[in-house]
Amino acid sequence: MSIYSEIKEHISAINVAEHDGHQVIRNGMMRCLFHNDRTPSMKVDQNFICFGCQKKDVTRFTEKLFGITPFEAGRN
Repeated sequence: MSIYSEIKEHISAINVAEHDGHQVIRNGMMRCLFHNDRTPSMKVDQNFICFGCQKKDVTRFTEKLFGITPFEAGRN
């Protein structure tokens, strides 16, 4: 099992979003962090997917959220 697989099993996208102070509304929806989103189009739970820009994967979410490398996202 890779380190990224282990991380994905233990940390959810909703944990990352709420830890960073983003509001997740009913049904796990929030405004996308990666494009100009006026209404919630991102579904967050164990993983995430934006129905607008199609971004997904909790490691990438952390990477984009904090502007860090994939390796750093995996460590944090």
